[in-house]
Amino acid sequence: MKLIILIVGMLTHLSRAESTWVPPIGIPAPGFGIVEQAPAQPAAWPGVEAAGSYYIDNTNPLATDANTYGCPNIPRMTIPSQLVVVANSLVEIHGGPYLTTITSYAWLIDSSTTNPPTGLAPAFIKGFGHVVLGASQAAINVGAASRIEMGRTDLRYTIIEGIHFDNMPLGITGLTAHHVCIRNCETTNTHAEAMDVTPQESGTFHDIVFYSNLIHDTADWNNTSSDWDYHGIGITTYGRTSATSLYNVWVLDNTIYHCSGDSVQVNADTAGNAALHHVYIGRNTAYENRQSGFWCKEASHVIMSQNVIHTMNIVGSGLSGYGMGSQYGPDNLWFLFNEIYACQTGFGQSDSTHAVSGSKEYYVGNYIHDLIQPNHTDVNWNRPMGWAFQMTNGVVERHIIDNTMVNIYGGLLAYAYGPIYFQNNIIENLRPNEWTAHGVYNNHIDLNFTTDVAIDHCLIYGVSGGTSQLARVTCQNISYTTLASGQRGTGKFANCVQADPLLVGVKLQAASPAIDGGVQADVYQTFQTLYGIDIRRGFDGGRRPMGAGWDIGACEFNPPTPVIAPPKNPAVVPIPTPQ
Repeated sequence: MKLIILIVGMLTHLSRAESTWVPPIGIPAPGFGIVEQAPAQPAAWPGVEAAGSYYIDNTNPLATDANTYGCPNIPRMTIPSQLVVVANSLVEIHGGPYLTTITSYAWLIDSSTTNPPTGLAPAFIKGFGHVVLGASQAAINVGAASRIEMGRTDLRYTIIEGIHFDNMPLGITGLTAHHVCIRNCETTNTHAEAMDVTPQESGTFHDIVFYSNLIHDTADWNNTSSDWDYHGIGITTYGRTSATSLYNVWVLDNTIYHCSGDSVQVNADTAGNAALHHVYIGRNTAYENRQSGFWCKEASHVIMSQNVIHTMNIVGSGLSGYGMGSQYGPDNLWFLFNEIYACQTGFGQSDSTHAVSGSKEYYVGNYIHDLIQPNHTDVNWNRPMGWAFQMTNGVVERHIIDNTMVNIYGGLLAYAYGPIYFQNNIIENLRPNEWTAHGVYNNHIDLNFTTDVAIDHCLIYGVSGGTSQLARVTCQNISYTTLASGQRGTGKFANCVQADPLLVGVKLQAASPAIDGGVQADVYQTFQTLYGIDIRRGFDGGRRPMGAGWDIGACEFNPPTPVIAPPKNPAVVPIPTPQ
């Protein structure tokens, strides 16, 4: 028996090793959920039920709930209100839609206590043919919060895939849940967070994966007055104490849009940074939300890598249309190689009420471009919006390294005290704004303070509608229209250059002054020490450095490989036929 288990384990390992899926830069691959495949149908099928495996099809005329489990020949008619999965469970859901009239918890999913799923024998709950699970119109009419709740008592080694949840939020909550994956599903029209993972007080959750889902339309995302915080995915210990633990959560390769909150929000709340940690958000696409793309409140060791965020154009006033950002002082928060465009603000760092001195945030290798004209100005700052980096509260130590910002309304706004290290960044082409006529100007860099600010090895160039070579910087409300005058007046901007970076998109061209003009920041070694992963890469995934030195900006110059023409075929000399 031990030999059989060993062989199965080796085969599982080989299948993972041979998979073509690779994690985003800086994010470790989850140990469960991405490459596992459902088991074969039970041997007893199609004519006989198999305990622990369900075959459900409400469109089959022979379907009946007289069957406990169902089988292909005689399916079960409905989904059990409490679904208990065991080792090697296969739950196939066909037909549909399945619309509940229950106005609270429509379906509960838990693991068996006597024969639970394992890593070698996981449970699968699969939808076929775009099957829909949702709330009935009657439940919707009374404002019901129908939802699916997983792990109320215990859930482990379970994968849910291929199901469309309509008006039906999906939550992982309870005291114990681990190695749970929701993949290749769709959620629509939820009047709550579409998906969430929220342990109960004193609960412990870990190794949770949200992979390759389509999540959209949570409440009225385009509402100009209500701010509901109905996110696409919520990762939270909200309202819990530090006795609660949530860690090792992955959000990978999802598309999330039209949310009345954020696409993903991480929020430990009063449980504190240590209660919610090691969260990995990578290679997702987010657009057109009420708030932002990806946002982190209290938490620690959160990595957001290679996400694409666009068109966060907030309706109504008072918000900034952030692509990504943070609030309340998370620690060891990393934004790596993300792309943000057509938003009102690139990265935002706001209220740091709960921040602990020494908390750190890192913004490395990101590409922020073509920000849009905001539809309001914040009268408290009397500055235009549209910043690539809007750092408006202090305490947290911020490292902004190797980023490229192009066609924006402002580069760095550092409004409140707190250490900022701004190094190896390109800021090119400030767009004109509607307040210039009133004396409110865009700036490549605007500092409200000079203490604990280090700006070096940056390349600054270009103001639309003015002299193209201007580098406009402001320090404590004194403006300088060239980099040299800013250096003389502030003593800042060491080793910075005022010159055209010669960009095509995010890529440097051969004559760019950014080539070999930077220095390698210590953040790369910090990351490798913390997580054991080398992220010395550019936005395009290329290695760094490539030349004699470190280039400024998000990408290293990578000269094109010369194309060598293949040799011509030699003339074919016919061989004489022997006589």
